[in-house]
Amino acid sequence: MRRQRGFTLMEILIAMALTTIVTASVLSIVRTQLMAFEQNDQVVRTQQNARAGLDFVESIVRRACGGISQGWLWVYTPTMQATSTPMACLRYFDGPTSINASSFTGTNANLPDALEVVYATGTMTAISAANGAAGASLTTTAPFVDVLDTCNFNVGDYAILTDKDYANPALFYISAVSGTGNCPRAGRLSFGTVSPAPTTAYLPVVSAYTGAASGTPVLKAATYSFYVAPSTVATYGSMLMIDSNGIASTGHTSYGTTYVQPAVEGVVDFQVAVGVDNNPTDGAITENTGSKSTDEWYGNSSSDAALPTPTSAAPWTTLKQVRLSLMVQSMNSYPGAGTTLSQGFEDRPLSSYPSVTPTPRYRAASIVVAPRAWNLAE
Repeated sequence: MRRQRGFTLMEILIAMALTTIVTASVLSIVRTQLMAFEQNDQVVRTQQNARAGLDFVESIVRRACGGISQGWLWVYTPTMQATSTPMACLRYFDGPTSINASSFTGTNANLPDALEVVYATGTMTAISAANGAAGASLTTTAPFVDVLDTCNFNVGDYAILTDKDYANPALFYISAVSGTGNCPRAGRLSFGTVSPAPTTAYLPVVSAYTGAASGTPVLKAATYSFYVAPSTVATYGSMLMIDSNGIASTGHTSYGTTYVQPAVEGVVDFQVAVGVDNNPTDGAITENTGSKSTDEWYGNSSSDAALPTPTSAAPWTTLKQVRLSLMVQSMNSYPGAGTTLSQGFEDRPLSSYPSVTPTPRYRAASIVVAPRAWNLAE
């Protein structure tokens, strides 16, 4: 009878070693594939974030100055009153060094830009009485208007009042809305307490609707600020923020509140350049010629002067284009070479962008927008 025997210890050790080598090789391949999949997913998400964020900003900028044909307006809200200088309906801040609760200050080409826009949304009505009397002025500390239709006007909205020729616009904050019944319904729009009281020098000519003549138009308005929270800010650092109180905000630094919300995370840069045709005879906005007599882009060069503020004497009639650029990085860093940046955006030098190892993957999106600075009377 043949004697039976099992594997020797040496045979078992050799089998285990071979199994370990094969298993390690398979796991290494799987790990590499998983990392490649994760990295590719992160890159795709980064590209989607950049594009989605820029698409939203673009949709707002396309409406910039709508209903504000001269490019400027007076501002009367509980936190901001008109002075002898009107506000521009589109303002950009070239690399602000400080983001305060209500303003952007300083200039540093190595930092992201900020942008503010004001526009009429399209909803409109007409005044039937101002401060309780037909043809009265709004020169009180508690201005209000009675209008033909309060539908679609809500507390927290903004309203633009203009002359019947859609000139001399003024922005107000709606603090209360009254009116009952089905739409359309007459009612009252109250604009809160302003101090000092508005003056007639900075108000549209208020006229009431009498049935035969049109009264002062009232346009529902929106105003937004776009800016990048500093990387030192907890939770919201390096995010593109949207403040829906715009130029009248006192809460730029109130991150994550009702009015200040993040739009895109992992933002490395947000750049804005504004094209104004100061020389209508040439019919073009010349790029990078080094002279403001021919180069009419503001924000594209370190030697740029500040974008001029439109005034009643020198209105914006030639605002042509706004160029937006957004650079976003992936949330995770990976070994190996990352995206090689070949140039900086606008006036920001390439040397100022972060360089770390292992590197994140950068993705960017740029677009040129033509604002519709139209006059609703046209």
